[in-house]
Amino acid sequence: RALDQCLAARGHARPPSRSPLAFAREVAARGEPFGALTLRVAERYMEARFGGVPLGGDELTRLRAELHDAPRAPAA
Repeated sequence: RALDQCLAARGHARPPSRSPLAFAREVAARGEPFGALTLRVAERYMEARFGGVPLGGDELTRLRAELHDAPRAPAA
C-alpha cells in the first residue's frame, strides 16, 4: 500500500488490473527519478508475499522511509 500511495502522490496511480511488479517495471522504464526504488520495493514485496522471504520490521521501516523521501513531480 505504501508503494501505491507513493506512486499516486507522484501522479502515477496503479490501475487495479495491473500487478505492483508490472506497474513498477513500467514506471522504471519511463525513466522516472524514483523508478529504480519503485522496482526494488515491488520486487521485494513479491519475494515476501509469494516467495517466502520474510520482510523484517527494520527493512519495512527503511523501505517506507525511502518511499516517503522519493522525489516528487514538480508542481505545475
